[in-house]
Amino acid sequence: MTNLIPLINSNLTPEMQGTLYFLSLEAHRNSQHIYCAGGFLLDLLLGRENRQLDLIVVGSAVNFAQKLTGLLPGKLSVYEKLETATLILPKGFVFTMASARAEFNPFIMESKTSAEDNLLKKNLFERDFTIDTLACSLNKENFGQLYDFFGGLADLGEKSLKVLYQLSLVDKPLRILRLIRLEQRLGFSLGKETGNLLRQGIAHRILGRASRESLYREVRRLFREPSPIKIILRLAELGLFKQLFPRIELNAGLVHRLKHLEGFLHQVEKENAMRTSDILLTYLSLLFSELSEHDLHYMCHIMRLKRRERQEIQRILKNKATIPHGEILFASI
Repeated sequence: MTNLIPLINSNLTPEMQGTLYFLSLEAHRNSQHIYCAGGFLLDLLLGRENRQLDLIVVGSAVNFAQKLTGLLPGKLSVYEKLETATLILPKGFVFTMASARAEFNPFIMESKTSAEDNLLKKNLFERDFTIDTLACSLNKENFGQLYDFFGGLADLGEKSLKVLYQLSLVDKPLRILRLIRLEQRLGFSLGKETGNLLRQGIAHRILGRASRESLYREVRRLFREPSPIKIILRLAELGLFKQLFPRIELNAGLVHRLKHLEGFLHQVEKENAMRTSDILLTYLSLLFSELSEHDLHYMCHIMRLKRRERQEIQRILKNKATIPHGEILFASI
């Protein structure tokens, strides 16, 4: 194990450092233990700051979140059945808290360490990839201690993405899309076995086992990434684009316009941040721009777009000539 205090002090702003120490103090006051994991920890190890904290709470995450709201001004959402809570604060701070569950897992051999370490290990095994399983203690007695039960740190160093077990993608097919998103965002390669499992899963069309609602919720996340076009091209390379967008022909002209749109949106974001929903609908409008009216309705239906979203796409397509650079983005090449 390694202690991350030097990284916390060097890679995070004083405000972010203070946030972690504040959470540590409140957990100690409430006699609870907490750990951070997920994207926040991954970005910390990669030298980037992330204000969205994924917290594992030993005890009740809901109770801990409710106590935090008495001290921090923010919007709290509680999910009692899932034993989770999300607290959204100003300046982009988001705390997602989940109670550590002591469920039996036949894949996990309990070690001779503490019961809490075994509990943490079981909960981390539920995550998608080995680099997601790293956790950092925010507890007073061992603040900054890194937990690496599944070799995630070595895989991070090798820039390799690996699932935790052979049936990982079968058990949760949406991991296929998460794997591709992370691969393109980080520029990592797939471990040999993971690459084989990915190709097998695609060949057996296991994404079809997910509900339309959950599948296209995951698809929406593709357009929040720094470079959606990279993900779209990777989906096409793997034969997944046609599964997800069956009526769309990803020809050279459309690819060219998508690249142009991505550059345009990056420039707009620098000047005046766009809402995530606006970015999504702009991308979808371009993808749908060559469809017939019937196919447009079909794609909106299978993607489970809301009525407001469908109307906005139709408005964009109708008024494309009045949008800055719209004649370039939507015209056939």
